[in-house]
Amino acid sequence: MEEKRNKIALIDVQNTESTTKQLLGFLVDWKKLYEFLKNDWKCSKVILYSGVDEGDLEKAEEFEGLAKDGCIVRAKTIFAYKIKRKRPRSATFSNDIINIASGCYKSIVA
Repeated sequence: MEEKRNKIALIDVQNTESTTKQLLGFLVDWKKLYEFLKNDWKCSKVILYSGVDEGDLEKAEEFEGLAKDGCIVRAKTIFAYKIKRKRPRSATFSNDIINIASGCYKSIVA
């Protein structure tokens, strides 16, 4: 007698999206992926975990549509906090390295 197993797909949206975009050069169509996992792989549940930027109505509507189709969406509203700096960090870092290196060189030569 064959044992029936339930397949469940758990997807981290941010990591999947950034990996496919940066390494493979395309964006994921979440609706097509959901349908593929349900129909071809016979997953009993497809669960997407995601953060949605505050005010990103397009992404929120996309996930609402997936939820209506039967996908389980666990989304959390996120807010990206950006720090404003007076001068670029790279310039400060480079100057610090130069100062450290020249100080080491002077102590070795002396």
